[in-house]
Amino acid sequence: MKNWYWFSLATMICWGSWGIFGKLASTQINSRLLVLVSITTSFLLLWIIFLVSGFEIEKNGWGIGYAVLAGIAGSIGSIFFYLALKQGKASVVVPLTALYPLVAVALSVLFLKEEISGVNVIGIILALAASLLLSL
Repeated sequence: MKNWYWFSLATMICWGSWGIFGKLASTQINSRLLVLVSITTSFLLLWIIFLVSGFEIEKNGWGIGYAVLAGIAGSIGSIFFYLALKQGKASVVVPLTALYPLVAVALSVLFLKEEISGVNVIGIILALAASLLLSL
């Protein structure tokens, strides 16, 4: 099998575990501390990986600016995610928030002028139906 397949499976396992560990943590500490500890851990782990692999910083202002915006959106999203986990069931919150690609699709169409196919539209409709069923 191709490497992307194994990377995808590893991502699925890590992110699934992330949701469960986040739920467990949210029952013990507040969401701000949870995000702080989680992001700090990620930051330190990534720096270790970058140092070991010979990482070099690229000099691209727009790219770094977009990366900052991605970090802001991800951090704020994490706070909301952990607040949702604290108050809701992980079995509902995790799959519901996993529909975030729908936002990326809409923004891609609006701002990046990307086109989506008929099959993509059907998938979006089914995903929205799934979110409705999850929220009931």
